[in-house]
Amino acid sequence: MLIEYSLEDGTTVLVQARDEGGMVKASRGEEQPEKAAKKFEEALEPVHQVAQALRARLEDLRADETEVTFGLTTTGKLGNFAIAEVGVEACFSVKLKWSNPTRAGGKAKPQT
Repeated sequence: MLIEYSLEDGTTVLVQARDEGGMVKASRGEEQPEKAAKKFEEALEPVHQVAQALRARLEDLRADETEVTFGLTTTGKLGNFAIAEVGVEACFSVKLKWSNPTRAGGKAKPQT
């Protein structure tokens, strides 16, 4: 199923939605996209909130670098976005990096 989203500037983008199974409308050729009930930016708002919550929660670890990766899928003609699932659990990949601590004066400790 193709879902057509409108962007804030009025342009549109097509997104392939996951197949939800069940009955499918018969067609004669090229698939016609269904218009999403929400604008693209509006549909992404819950994902934005999840990303903000992850960032806030991981900040207290004081890593020099933090990387969070997750997939998105669009669901049904309402056009909601969801964190992509693997099996029955949402999939997040989190990568944290800490650099070697520095001594006073800004020089790195020698490796032994």
